[in-house]
Amino acid sequence: MSALVVALVAALLAGIGAREQRLVTSGWTALAWLAVTGATCAASVALGAAGGELGNEPRLKLAAIALALAAVLMVWGSSRSPDPARWPVPRFAGWIAALASAQANGALPPTVAAAVLIRGGPLFALAGAMVGALLALALGSLLSEPVLRRARIGAAAWLGVAAAWAWMTA
Repeated sequence: MSALVVALVAALLAGIGAREQRLVTSGWTALAWLAVTGATCAASVALGAAGGELGNEPRLKLAAIALALAAVLMVWGSSRSPDPARWPVPRFAGWIAALASAQANGALPPTVAAAVLIRGGPLFALAGAMVGALLALALGSLLSEPVLRRARIGAAAWLGVAAAWAWMTA
């Protein structure tokens, strides 16, 4: 599979039921969400690309650790959305800070970095991660909270399987 497809699937799995979905569906503008998500995905791709100089085995081991971390964050991470009204900044800046905080502390960064470590192709991975994050946002706005919770557990299980696969193939 290409880096675009791997990153798309990884971002979609990491974004299912994420905290930032609740922020966006509660009145967030799509343009600001795209900017923050683009910055998060770009930083994650850069982090994964930094490991590109490693040999095949260390890259896959590092990807396995990142995927396992993402799975743990999805299951045991905080499910509460940050409250932008509590930030001591203007309302719009509070939304941006809350969204950036939710994304940076979620499963998206390690998952996207692992996709780059596994398949390379940082530019294609960035495009795939953005499309996957958009698809996760669309699903989040369509599905109910209990369904999202179950989908999040299932996505965490898939990331765990991917972590085990990456570790064993290294």
